[in-house]
Parts: sequence; C-alpha cells; structure tokens
Amino acid sequence: MSIFAVMNFKKHILLLLITLFFSVPSHAEKNVFFGVGDEVVSGVGSLLGTKIDNVISVIAKNESLPNWIKNSFKDSKYVTAQTTSKATLYRDFGDQAFMDGSFSTTINNATRNELALHSSFNNNMRFKSTIEVPAGETLNVGKVGPYPPGSPNALPGGADQILLPENYSHTWIKQVIDTQTGQVYTVSQFKIAFPNLIKNP
Repeated sequence: MSIFAVMNFKKHILLLLITLFFSVPSHAEKNVFFGVGDEVVSGVGSLLGTKIDNVISVIAKNESLPNWIKNSFKDSKYVTAQTTSKATLYRDFGDQAFMDGSFSTTINNATRNELALHSSFNNNMRFKSTIEVPAGETLNVGKVGPYPPGSPNALPGGADQILLPENYSHTWIKQVIDTQTGQVYTVSQFKIAFPNLIKNP
C-alpha cells in the first residue's frame, strides 16, 4: 500500500470519528426519543403535574410508606422529592384532625370533594393553615385519590396531595385561619386557643 493510500485511509477514519462524535444525541434528544420528559431525574421517576413541580427535584422513591398512605394517592402513584426552594402548602383541619398533620395540598380553598375528606375522617375543615416548606426538605408528592376507593359514592379527590415529613417543625406553619370567624392566628396563639388540635406540642 502506498503512502498516499495510507494517508487517505487515515483521513477517512478521522472524518468518521468526527462524524460519530458530533452525532451523539444530547440528553434532551435522548429524552424525546425515549418518550421521557425533562422532569425525569436520574431515572428515579417523573413529576405528576402538581403546582410545586417547579420547586422540587425527584429523588429515590420512599417505598416504606404504609400501604394506606400509598393507596391515598390517586392510582397509588407518587414520587419522593426534595424541595429546591420554598414550597407553599395548605392544610385544612378541625374536629379530630390536627393542625400539624402530614397531609397537605397546594390549593388554597380546596373543596372537600377535591381533597376526598370523607366524613369518617372527622375533619370539619374549620381551620386552614399556610405552610412554607424550606429548601432541602423531603416530600411525597402526588394527587388525592378517590375515597372510599372503589365505591360508587366515593369523593373524587384530584387535588395535589403533598405528604409532609412526620413531626415537621411548627416554624413551617405561618398562620392559621378560622374559616368560621375569620380570625387569623399565629402558631403560638393557636396552640393556646386550641391545644386539643396540636398533635406534637
């Protein structure tokens, strides 16, 4: 083989390598090709269309939740995520439902039907707390499932359902409104006025 043939062969190999290098699909192109949205994080799951999707990042799913909690999410679908910045949530409670319970939503003034708050839960929704979850906290995120499941008379649900960490700090709760009187309480004021509605004093 002549020296010119060798040089020509090397030239073709070099051109082939350059072509292959620049034709490697980007991360976004791979996602489009495989039908995966940009919200997928490290292959551990995708967001479910909630109002806080822009302030959370999906992490490895917490599979250790009790079955009754898993089943409270619509179609038992939820993701575990970490807040990347402040997330504002709301919790409706009263009667036998505590101020510092773990179930919350992204929707202010959500209806009983949207939250699937069945009468058996003994939650009269008299009070509404505003909760600000700081960055770096872990949440379980999905949609409220119908309750009772499988019943033709089930409350439909459909609101965003955010499961807060157990025993989260009361400093996250910014205010509590009495929807019957319009009175607005700080957490310390509410604890004095309604100590029976505090789960973790």
